[in-house]
Amino acid sequence: MDEVIITLLETKITADSMKRQKTEIISQREIFCTKKSVRAEEFFKAGQAGLRPQFQVLIYTCEYSGERLAELDGKKYAVYRTYQRADGFTELYLEERSGI
Repeated sequence: MDEVIITLLETKITADSMKRQKTEIISQREIFCTKKSVRAEEFFKAGQAGLRPQFQVLIYTCEYSGERLAELDGKKYAVYRTYQRADGFTELYLEERSGI
């Protein structure tokens, strides 16, 4: 487990003049988190659903506002699943996704 800083990105979807959708970042904030490996069961189930899980991060629930994108080590990831635990933490499951 690694203690790292993650940037949570609040986004909105807009359309350009050709009606192509584009994701626009409207705010970002850095928070501390614990970076963990994805368990084998999670990796297998996500893979069956066509997802490419990379890792999970653990953050305080009060610091998460439903952001669907995150940046870590200069790379953007999609939040494909969350799990709010009873101990005041939320698990965010991140995947690589092209086009973000």
